[in-house]
Amino acid sequence: MKVIQTIVCLLLPFMVCCQNPKPYEFSIKATRSFTHQAEAMADSHDWVSFSMDQTNIINGNVQKETTYQIAICYKKDNAMVYVCIPSIGVHFMLNDKHMMEISNDNRTITVYKRKLNDADGTNWYHEVGENKLHSYLYELWYYLSPLSGVKTTQTAFFLTDWNEKGQQRIYHGHAGRRYVYNKNSNKYDLPIDYLITCYVNNVTNIMDSMKSVSVGMVDEETTLRVIRDVSYQDRQSEIDSIFDLLQPEYALYTRHDEQNPLEIGSINKDCNDIVRDFPLVKVDNDCTTNIGMESGWLLLNFWSFHCAPCIGNLKRYGHEMDSLGYRILEKEGVKIIAVNYSSDNTDLITDIGVNTKTSDILYSAKGMNAIISIPTLGYYYLISPNKEIVYETNNLGDYSELLKAKAKY
Repeated sequence: MKVIQTIVCLLLPFMVCCQNPKPYEFSIKATRSFTHQAEAMADSHDWVSFSMDQTNIINGNVQKETTYQIAICYKKDNAMVYVCIPSIGVHFMLNDKHMMEISNDNRTITVYKRKLNDADGTNWYHEVGENKLHSYLYELWYYLSPLSGVKTTQTAFFLTDWNEKGQQRIYHGHAGRRYVYNKNSNKYDLPIDYLITCYVNNVTNIMDSMKSVSVGMVDEETTLRVIRDVSYQDRQSEIDSIFDLLQPEYALYTRHDEQNPLEIGSINKDCNDIVRDFPLVKVDNDCTTNIGMESGWLLLNFWSFHCAPCIGNLKRYGHEMDSLGYRILEKEGVKIIAVNYSSDNTDLITDIGVNTKTSDILYSAKGMNAIISIPTLGYYYLISPNKEIVYETNNLGDYSELLKAKAKY
């Protein structure tokens, strides 16, 4: 507790909480300033490593404390991210060749080697790795994505403004809206927002700390993340040593090699009531529906803004309309419900719809990934008229497998 009290005391002078922003408000100027600082840090160093102390607080009471040890290499020929969580004995590493995870507590080793999708050249293993990475470092957007050619990402929230205080630049933003479970109505209909404040050192361009506060919940949840022990030393040999799978002690570990984590398969699963009732907001007419209200065959097409294959598939639907005059799946009796599960920003979703000619099938359902498995950034569920999941995939291909599952049902 003394450590937490010290952290809070250090942060209090800087914790300038931003006013509750207007829906979907963001600042291009703030975003450019933020991105410039982050890129300046990445351009100045091949390596950056640090410890991050994360504290979860509910109604002023500390609930959980976790320390992450993180190393990032920004070299173009060796970009990588390494995460260690000592408390649970996990080592995670993602580079351009494979994703590797070692769990000393569970005595397991997982290796997903680079596997390209034949249809469009998408590196699907990398999408899985990025998902895993973000689950470890949720909202630590300042340092992420050296692997995809983009050193920083700002897709998890909307910047609204910033101000200077001493040697720090303090950025304010919000993470949009998601739905939480309402016990009274037995539905996910309680919207909450997250106000985010980020503190960046103007001299080093290192993010010193960040604070996230929930708004709209009965219990106020606050997450503090404090960066310490920053180093720019090369960590390659150390990380190579950790992931040397020929070490004798690893011989007793359970191995999961060469798996394709995307080919999961869950034939004839029921859509439970929570999934059926989750609100889906149709962006072209702002009406709300849900799976339970829809009849016939449905394709749940989950997508997000920062998923290039997702956007590529939406463009594919648009190309079908241009070249054929119809969408192939719709002609086969399947209604497409393209759900953005990461945002409720209908303005941005509408822009995507205009650019991909898919406005009529785009829906917003932020937070739906909390109640249905979405193992990759883009994922697809085929749902029968009886509301059973009869097929799921990360890649629709030429639709033949999907249509085969529909016919077999």
